[in-house]
Amino acid sequence: MKGLPLALRTLAALTLVATLFGCAAPAPLPDYRYYRLAPSTSVSAMDAVALSAPIVVNGVQADGVHGERPILYATDPDSLRISQYHYQIWNDPPPAMIQRRALHLFEQRGISSLVTSRLDPRIEAYRVSIRLNRFEIIRVDGVNREVVVGMRIRADFDGSRLPLMEEQYTVRRPAQGTSLTAGTAELSVAVDGILVEFADALAKMVAEQAETG
Repeated sequence: MKGLPLALRTLAALTLVATLFGCAAPAPLPDYRYYRLAPSTSVSAMDAVALSAPIVVNGVQADGVHGERPILYATDPDSLRISQYHYQIWNDPPPAMIQRRALHLFEQRGISSLVTSRLDPRIEAYRVSIRLNRFEIIRVDGVNREVVVGMRIRADFDGSRLPLMEEQYTVRRPAQGTSLTAGTAELSVAVDGILVEFADALAKMVAEQAETG
């Protein structure tokens, strides 16, 4: 370029620099995708309301990363190592989704005439506490194998010194295919199964206590 005028040499150099920077520009980041729990399982109402007092579902607690919005997966059945999807996340944190799900299913099941997340503490009520400790998809070689949901659920009645019941629930469901949507749908079914099982167990316990006086 020695024989070219200075202006042309400058223009050529700038063009070369722009070309080099264009080649080195990073690829655009993928779009975020947001997931909700699938529509809830349809459950029938009990023949009669099981609880004579309101039931309050407290805010759900979560162990470690299970309370965060990124969807979790593991490559071994025991989830000894958990990873997060980077651009595919829950629409809301799992504890908020599960609390709403519990409120909906308990109300649909008709376990009490009032199912709520907030109530004046002076009103006598059953109070449910949930801790989420498993909530992940098991994937091997990029393929869904199963989902795992684990919750520890406790039910108390105001004025009682001991809990009415406290149980660990762990449900595993097969989840085939590579679609993340299929995996989140199976997580939804597993959540519903645990919550309905708990509601029925609580109703049965209260009925048995009423019979024995």
